[in-house]
Amino acid sequence: MTLMNRLARLWRADAHAVLDRLEDPRTLLDGAVRDMEAALAADAADLERQRQRLTGLELQSDTLQAQLAAAAEELEVCLDAGNDDLARAVIKRRLQLEARCEQLVQGLEDARA
Repeated sequence: MTLMNRLARLWRADAHAVLDRLEDPRTLLDGAVRDMEAALAADAADLERQRQRLTGLELQSDTLQAQLAAAAEELEVCLDAGNDDLARAVIKRRLQLEARCEQLVQGLEDARA
């Protein structure tokens, strides 16, 4: 049995040596470089997607800020006119905008991290 184990180990060692000689180091390096270039391109595409997402979130934030300012002005007009029903509707919309703004701020923080 020991003789069979030794022969099996010798055969495996010879097979590995033959495979090592068959593999061209230049070909292996070229393959590794191609893999790295593909990974780099994927990372660049991911970075561009993140930048576009961040830009979109910033635009949404600007829009929400403008809507909040408009709601504040509308509320002021409603209160000056004494129209409580309309003021309630504006307050409700403003609270919804503020909640959306908080979500957007969290999304911006996540995107920048």
